[in-house]
Amino acid sequence: MGEYVKEIFLRPLYVLWIIITVLATLAAYIGFGSNVSGTDRFLFISLVSLAFLLFLILLSGYGIYRRIQNPVGIRLVIEGSHYYAGKIIIILEKSHWLRQDQMLTLFINRESIPIPICLIRVETFTTNGFPQCVVVLPLTQEDLSTFLRDDSRRASLSAKAEVLGQYLER
Repeated sequence: MGEYVKEIFLRPLYVLWIIITVLATLAAYIGFGSNVSGTDRFLFISLVSLAFLLFLILLSGYGIYRRIQNPVGIRLVIEGSHYYAGKIIIILEKSHWLRQDQMLTLFINRESIPIPICLIRVETFTTNGFPQCVVVLPLTQEDLSTFLRDDSRRASLSAKAEVLGQYLER
């Protein structure tokens, strides 16, 4: 939740939008004549402020939604050792919306068609903040250890927070 609050209130565009909201509110207050009651002023100013704030929140929410829908790239694929012995470790690019224990679908893009190849889980984060994932469920007959470690495929691999029920029915 804290990441989203920072996202809304600490970006320059949003700070500028908050300043515009305050200025519009002050202009509305000053622009009223003396024949308007205090209650009417308060209601109008509240309406203007809430309208600007609502627009800011909708704009922020749409931006967050678009980023979540964008796939996360694969940084590195390695064979696990010690605790992860026998498992495939997939290091993803940084993304602030990924959380520990989150399930993702790993896709390979072939001729602009995303094909799901396995379900992965964010196990932990590296010391540099990159999500570290393990394969939970293969969705292909290919040997994933060899398939995923092939460097020529890395550019076409991506992960999305899109886990469909049909993937779990296998």
